[in-house]
Amino acid sequence: GDALWLQRQREAASALFGDWQVRPLDLGSSHNGSVPKNEWGHVQLLSPRHLPSGCAYVSLPTAALAARRLGVDYAPAMTGVSFRGGWAKPLFNGVVVPLRDAAAVRAAAQKPMT
Repeated sequence: GDALWLQRQREAASALFGDWQVRPLDLGSSHNGSVPKNEWGHVQLLSPRHLPSGCAYVSLPTAALAARRLGVDYAPAMTGVSFRGGWAKPLFNGVVVPLRDAAAVRAAAQKPMT
């Protein structure tokens, strides 16, 4: 019936892609106050679904400085890509911090820096 047809449709569709392309995306998670970073030291935050579990996104301009001053682990957030002259350039906006430290980083980033 319908269940067999649906199973065959899934099998046919999965044959079009490699196994690595259809596995659920594993973004890592925050452990002991650390932020999982990629090989370049940042987090690719191209949509809210790309936020690692146990982490928060702080988009304030001084968030990186605030996190550094507080001693909080953070990663620059790559939020997009700009294409100019045939080259792709990453766009960074804000930082990703452990969820437990997000409120402190936001508060510190909103205070005047001296």
